[in-house]
Amino acid sequence: MLDLSYLSPDLRLTQAEEMTSTMDVAADLAQQGAGHLHLVVAERMTHGRGRRGRAWHTAAGHQLLLTIIVRQGVGPHLGLLASLAVQEVLADMTGGLPFVKWPNDVVWEAQKVAGILVENITLNPSKEQNSSPFQLVHTQVALLGIGINVTTPPDGWPDDVSATSIEKAAGIAFRREEILQHLVDTLGAKLARYAQVGWPAFAENYAKVCITLGQTVTWHQEDHEEISGTATGLTEDGALQIQDADGVVHCIHAGEVMVGSTRQLA
Repeated sequence: MLDLSYLSPDLRLTQAEEMTSTMDVAADLAQQGAGHLHLVVAERMTHGRGRRGRAWHTAAGHQLLLTIIVRQGVGPHLGLLASLAVQEVLADMTGGLPFVKWPNDVVWEAQKVAGILVENITLNPSKEQNSSPFQLVHTQVALLGIGINVTTPPDGWPDDVSATSIEKAAGIAFRREEILQHLVDTLGAKLARYAQVGWPAFAENYAKVCITLGQTVTWHQEDHEEISGTATGLTEDGALQIQDADGVVHCIHAGEVMVGSTRQLA
């Protein structure tokens, strides 16, 4: 369990040794009116999930597994902002150079060190008004799930997972509480700025640390023809632009993208 004495007393946090999923618990708390940047943290999840419903491998004590309730700065770029915040925190703390992989993974030496999941939910206003122990707030919120590999388990990661940890990639061990506090501060500042000025304030920095851009990629989605070309940039709403051999630019919002021999799920 996280040692709360290392965290700011202003941090709003719900934690448990085991949860089905931090996303599920956060959804319940949001329905009760839990506020902006309320954290839900678990040591292990029995039904953790990643993007597109895929299972998320958990290693108790070696990861930060959390969901953040976001009520301010919610928009189509939330996953991009979160990955940028994680990348910035890891770079600041280690002096290393992790990268963002579109749309919202963080990789180090071509291996995944963090993954992000965004789910939007609609709340029941009457429930918030009548039974909430919290303040009444908005009826539309986002759940931002983040998993960060801090140290490597003794038995390593599953064979089908291309993963690394901060400790292995940077050669430095950090307390998970340090990373969490820095992440919440950084993400909170980015969300506040995003709410004021929008994505253009972050687009240049994202492009600088995104390893997908400028690469030859192949996109595939069920019942669609594959598209291969160069990842040239992002649209205003965060979609990946792929220019094919005929010069046609395709805007990709979801599906499977392969960069070289590495697959990533949008």
